Amino acid sequence: MFAGLSILLYGGVSRTGLILAVVALAGAAPALSLLMQRCASLETQQSWLKVGAYSAMLAAIPIIGLMGFFVSALVEEHFTWRPAWDEAVVVVLICLSGFLLPVCAWRLWRAGSQAAAGGGSATTLPPTVFDRALGKLWSGMPNISVALAIIGLLILTAWGNAVAMLVMAVVMLAGGLVLRRRRAIHWRVLAALAAVGIAVSVFWLVQQQAAQRAAVRAGFEGVVETVLRSSEGRIAEMLDLDTGHRGTSMLLGENDAEARAWIRSNRLDVLGVIGQGRCVVLCMDMAVVPASSNAWETITVRDVIAAKGLAPSAVARITSLTPITAKTDTWLFRTREGGRGVLQILGTSQTPRGVKIRYKLLPSGGGKNRGG
Repeated sequence: MFAGLSILLYGGVSRTGLILAVVALAGAAPALSLLMQRCASLETQQSWLKVGAYSAMLAAIPIIGLMGFFVSALVEEHFTWRPAWDEAVVVVLICLSGFLLPVCAWRLWRAGSQAAAGGGSATTLPPTVFDRALGKLWSGMPNISVALAIIGLLILTAWGNAVAMLVMAVVMLAGGLVLRRRRAIHWRVLAALAAVGIAVSVFWLVQQQAAQRAAVRAGFEGVVETVLRSSEGRIAEMLDLDTGHRGTSMLLGENDAEARAWIRSNRLDVLGVIGQGRCVVLCMDMAVVPASSNAWETITVRDVIAAKGLAPSAVARITSLTPITAKTDTWLFRTREGGRGVLQILGTSQTPRGVKIRYKLLPSGGGKNRGG
């Protein structure tokens, strides 16, 4: 929910914010457990232990999928992973969750079953205020589940990710099966919402494949050759690769948060820098994959579409491209808005002073899609 709301409201997920959310939940969990043990009857504890077991198992499904993605990416990169500190923390937390969540689900289910078996006289005690509050929450769980399912569908529709929509549909189906055991009519609503999610995700995947086939047939759009004026002090001119629009900031670097917000609001992508005998292109919030040097003429649309390193990412980052250290002058790229293509650094320019580049984009149907 944190990630979905972040993408919907801000267009990205802050790794630091995600870490803080996990820390806050980790701190709240022992307090909630202590409150449950001190104030709730065994019957209430049994119900909520089983709710925890279901939640842990459902949460494990996408987490295990992410673990598989990380392992495959690590193998492809020949175990040469050099993450930032926050990225390393998030990946480690996800891998730990993939192992611990199924174990937690099993232990919670066993604890709930033992509480039911050992109920005895404890469940005959008069209910407390805490019991009544949790009872109302438990009785309203079907309505809450349907509301969360609708909110999730709206968030994922705004995000436009087919794989995430399929995962959401599986979770809704699992929730529907749980509610069916309680003989609640809401399971039919969840099943219908899951069917809608599956239909939408399949439509997006079919649409994506059709757009990619059309892009392969059409080839690249026209080649754009231009100069990225080198930044001077706090004055910098940037380029939007998707539209060709340029923007100039007079205060770049004075306030990093405001500068990044200005860059995103204007959808700008690249900045040219000349210094210390080399030319550099700074890519803002872009995914880039180095290609073979001088491969500009041989790279095909299919190569760009198949490049796994260009998967959609909400990570805010600045990537530095320079032929001297990268040992190549050509890169495949994906912009923040989803446009994909090939960029080549041609060298420096004196009039105007800057970095000379050329790039070519996939047609709009193949450059931007609703892929996983």
